[in-house]
Amino acid sequence: MFKQEQLEFAKIELLRQELFYIKLGNRVTLELDMAKTMIGACNQMLTSEGSFCGYIIDMSGAAFVTEDARNFIAELNTHRGKVEALALVSNNHLGNIISTLMISFAGTDTFPMQLFKQTSEAEDWLYQLISLAKRKMLKTA
Repeated sequence: MFKQEQLEFAKIELLRQELFYIKLGNRVTLELDMAKTMIGACNQMLTSEGSFCGYIIDMSGAAFVTEDARNFIAELNTHRGKVEALALVSNNHLGNIISTLMISFAGTDTFPMQLFKQTSEAEDWLYQLISLAKRKMLKTA
């Protein structure tokens, strides 16, 4: 772990310089102002503008995510880094439903999103995508 931030409703950790792990608190309804605070904290932790990055959001404690918050998180211009993907992790039925809705309602012009049962699977998926993006960038340079 490189950096971390404890918010009222979530804990954020920056892992290996490029991967954010966000653990929502229990029974949290994630609203737009909270999503802005959460992504703003992530943006401040990035070491440089335009860095490749990915997010893991643990939805196991979520009670609801508002449409405005979902749209804000999925908006490409919201993030300081080049977001390669968003992994949602849940180990319960409600978290799975909320995550599936978030993925289903995301626009086609956003980054890939996928639901996982375990954080380790999400990390592996994100690191593969980030590594691939870095290799592609080096080939075009």
